[in-house]
Amino acid sequence: MKDWSKGMTAFEVLVSTVLSQSTTIANERRGLEGLRTTFGQITPEILARARDDEIAAAIWHAGLARQKAPRIRRIAKSIWEAWNGRVERILELPTEAARAALMGDGISYDSRITNRSAPPSKGARRPRSGSRGTSR
Repeated sequence: MKDWSKGMTAFEVLVSTVLSQSTTIANERRGLEGLRTTFGQITPEILARARDDEIAAAIWHAGLARQKAPRIRRIAKSIWEAWNGRVERILELPTEAARAALMGDGISYDSRITNRSAPPSKGARRPRSGSRGTSR
C-alpha cells in the first residue's frame, strides 16, 4: 500500500484530514494544492494569520469551505500559540495525551492527562470509557 502522506509535514497531514471530511480524495488534494498555491507553504504560522475567507477560497474544491476554513485556522492558531508551530511535539506525547491535546478546546497539553495514578480531585468524576471527559 502506498503511503499517501509521503513528503508531507505533520501539519499538512492534519490539514489534509480536515479537508478530507465529506469529500473525495481528489477534491481533498485539490484543496491542499489550493492552499499551497495561495499561501506558498502550509504552516501553522501562515494559516493562523490568514483570514477565514482567504482559506475558504483556497480550499473550495474540498467542499464545505466555509465550515472547514475556520476550523483549519483555529487549529493552526492553537498549534502556533501552544506548541510554537510544531505538531511533532504533540506526536511525541503518549497516545492518550496527544489525543486529548488534539481534540480538546484548542490544542494544549495538560500534564494531568498522563498521570493516571493520581486520584481525581474531590467531587470530580472520572470520564466514562470512550468519553472525552466533557460534562453533560
